[in-house]
Amino acid sequence: MNGISRFSLAVSTRFKFASLLMAALVGMSFVEAHSEDKFEGALWKFELKPVKGRGETRVGRFRVNGKSLYHKESADDSDLEKKVGRKEVLKKGKTRLVFEDLRANRGKYTGINGRVVINFDSAGEWSGRMVDAEGAHWNFKCSRVQE
Repeated sequence: MNGISRFSLAVSTRFKFASLLMAALVGMSFVEAHSEDKFEGALWKFELKPVKGRGETRVGRFRVNGKSLYHKESADDSDLEKKVGRKEVLKKGKTRLVFEDLRANRGKYTGINGRVVINFDSAGEWSGRMVDAEGAHWNFKCSRVQE
């Protein structure tokens, strides 16, 4: 490899990394399409812990594609194709997630409705306070698992 080719490869790799980092900072899913991908968008795992009381922590996964949030139809389903909410980018480092039918703990909890404004913590890590339809407050944390 000559010096120009190595330089081009390094610049290309840095540009790709910078583009992905910027997309994460503004709360957008930037995904290169590959034929082996099983879904479009980004897969996130979440954790809901009650702010007050001793309620059970709720965990699960959801998929973000564009402005839509998706989840499994049932615990046994392999695809995350059921639309369960939407994403609204508020400003750099802040995004609102609105859930209309979220599932947690392998289907033990279903129909979770609520809103959360999440803040960027670090690459692939966001957190905030969710208020569900009943008015209960939850500490919400999500981590990007796969793009």
